[in-house]
Amino acid sequence: TGQNVMAAVVVYNRDEARDGLPRIDILRSPIVAGGTFIHPDVTPEDVALALLCGYKDQHDPQHSPHLELMPGKDMESALMCLQNGVKWDNRIHDEPSSPKPGSEAVVVPVAAVAAPQQGVGHAASQRTESLSYRPAPCPPRAAVEFKPTFATAPPGGFAASYEKRENPQGNYGFLIPGDEDVFVGGGALNGAVGRLLLVEGGQPIQFEHLGGGKFKEIHDETVGRMVPEFKQKTCPYRRTHLALFEKARQQPNLNKLIKAGPAELAAAGDIPETPVVASFARVNVEGNHPFGAAFINIFEEVMEPFKGSKNVALVYTVGALGRNKRAEGEGAPSAEREALVKKTKKDFLEAIYFTGQNVMAAVVAYNREEAKDGLPRIDVLRSPIVAGGTFIHPDAAPEDVALALLCGYKDQHDPQHSPHLELMPGKDMEDAIAACQRGEFWQE
Repeated sequence: TGQNVMAAVVVYNRDEARDGLPRIDILRSPIVAGGTFIHPDVTPEDVALALLCGYKDQHDPQHSPHLELMPGKDMESALMCLQNGVKWDNRIHDEPSSPKPGSEAVVVPVAAVAAPQQGVGHAASQRTESLSYRPAPCPPRAAVEFKPTFATAPPGGFAASYEKRENPQGNYGFLIPGDEDVFVGGGALNGAVGRLLLVEGGQPIQFEHLGGGKFKEIHDETVGRMVPEFKQKTCPYRRTHLALFEKARQQPNLNKLIKAGPAELAAAGDIPETPVVASFARVNVEGNHPFGAAFINIFEEVMEPFKGSKNVALVYTVGALGRNKRAEGEGAPSAEREALVKKTKKDFLEAIYFTGQNVMAAVVAYNREEAKDGLPRIDVLRSPIVAGGTFIHPDAAPEDVALALLCGYKDQHDPQHSPHLELMPGKDMEDAIAACQRGEFWQE
């Protein structure tokens, strides 16, 4: 239907718009058959994506009208998916579809139309100012049961990243909210996990351990005190993550799990071998920086922290920048980095939402496609808030960030392949999960 509508208007503009008949310069479109007549097994996002794929396939740069879309979460999610290279039959078969020759280069000039700014309302049938949307991950799945639990913290302390005891629910991974330079170590939680992996797993994390839980220190002028010295340029995870990110972003379609090859794991010069049996990446947005990217690292068995505890994986992501800061021990941020900062609370939280989507989608894809032939399934994923501290936007509260992250996790939850989600305890995360389970969405 989408193909035929666009083809009809193209033919009209090309063959009939003359001798007093006006050209159709703009066509505003709702979702077709996404309400009363929708099939019970599909969602409105599925219908919108199918329609938009049809429009795109018959787009003619010279004769197509400019396409404006009626706004709403379903249409916006479908448009984001389309711009990210996903086709409607990906949602049915979960396999790449075969576009018609030349269609890869076609870009439909689409815009979603803002609803009235005052009060509650809908987009008007007459033309108004329109808003464009950036490429983003796939639309959310249909509603599913989503029941994370909380990790247990010792009295007066914090929950651990990796536990000495075996997790009763199976193989375990921890999510590190990392840096856009994608190292494991440095400061904040990234540094704490790195030091644990060095001491308890024997991994070549680039701190110098002096024994007894003490590390070589240097003076950090930005915080005015001594901090553990970390050599990020020789971090093996950094080398592997950067190579995977470059490999993933060169794919014709994003949102695909990419596996590292042997060369991306081997030692190189001063950089040690990455202490894993396999590494993967999933990239969900275009760009030169890995914000929102998700990395999955499966440890070598002899390098697992607290050996015998089924601590099998390190999952790593890069949250958005809400301010131009760095964690202690990582040096002063450059002035050029300011250009990467999300300037509004909405843009910052939207990026965190998409980050949550991508992390969960990456682990689901790993469990579905790669957890075989000796690679363990990730049964449990423990997650802190991502970008809820050092990098948080000044207008956002940690609870806002946690809710955006959880909404992303929930939207990509798969009852069969998702890990059980354990959350780092704390009031912000607890309030956020309560809001998420009430059905609240981060934009609200």
